[in-house]
Amino acid sequence: MAAEAGLRAGDVVVGLGGKDAKWAAHDSAVRRLVAMGETISLTVVSTTTSSTDSHPKDFHLSHQG
Repeated sequence: MAAEAGLRAGDVVVGLGGKDAKWAAHDSAVRRLVAMGETISLTVVSTTTSSTDSHPKDFHLSHQG
């Protein structure tokens, strides 16, 4: 699901649900993700692309099944 949405290995999550998550503790991040339910919203920065394409990008993933 993540790869189909465009996420790649090395991407860094900097936001969850539209709120900053750069320094969120793991357990806090997990609680925020679980609270989002079936559709999660992530903001990520890619560390594997050129500097001209390193701006944060928003992804919305829905669980189907």
